[in-house]
Amino acid sequence: MWLLVLLFELLISISPIQATYLTGGVEHDEVVAPMPAELGVGKPYQAPKLPPAIALNWHQVPPWLPGGYYERKSSFRTIARYPYAQGSPPLRGHTVFKQAVVFGKLLDAAGNAWDENILPSISHATSDRGEFNEHILSKDYLALEPDRVVWHQKSYSIFTDWFTKRITKSTQFDVIKTIVKKNKRGDILITDDVQEYDFAGHPLQHYVAVGTEHRIADFKPVSYDHGIDLRASLTQHLLTIGQADLAPVQ
Repeated sequence: MWLLVLLFELLISISPIQATYLTGGVEHDEVVAPMPAELGVGKPYQAPKLPPAIALNWHQVPPWLPGGYYERKSSFRTIARYPYAQGSPPLRGHTVFKQAVVFGKLLDAAGNAWDENILPSISHATSDRGEFNEHILSKDYLALEPDRVVWHQKSYSIFTDWFTKRITKSTQFDVIKTIVKKNKRGDILITDDVQEYDFAGHPLQHYVAVGTEHRIADFKPVSYDHGIDLRASLTQHLLTIGQADLAPVQ
């Protein structure tokens, strides 16, 4: 579902709001529930205490993906802006995100790389627009193919002031993320099809962001994550799907 960044920005005001159909029949919601009150603008940011993490949805990933990545410079193309976005500027130009990302946790007995989906989770990053924390609420894979990986993700994004750590902006995102290998060096190209909502759940804009994640590390097995024994978890998953012979070597 890769979309090329065009040389122009298309601004469309849509009323009434129409659902946008995406990969695999998935559609962006017209409206979403409001964010928790403690994540409102002006409040001091405190990461919420998460319930115990659960390893969900083990999935095999293509061999070019596992490894560590850092930094992404994204270009934006606006598809639609809704009435609630009035007063806020449209996305233009580029934004640089500085965040470490790791794909792939373990190899099975045949050498295939596997990754797991642990929810809920919180990630921290910085950009040229400030610090922000992403609260990932849901993540469902739509495609795991030899040449691409696609998932549907819903999250909160909370920007904070560099010094006071108070919240300066709180928005919600519904994203279809597509990843492909970009070059022989191992960098990856990420395309995000994004529907953005305000704190109250009203739609703000629909846009596409395209950027490169630079490979900084090769794959390394991870035995534990969020206190979970990943080898035991993957072994149980493979047993459940009838592939116990692929259990990772201890």
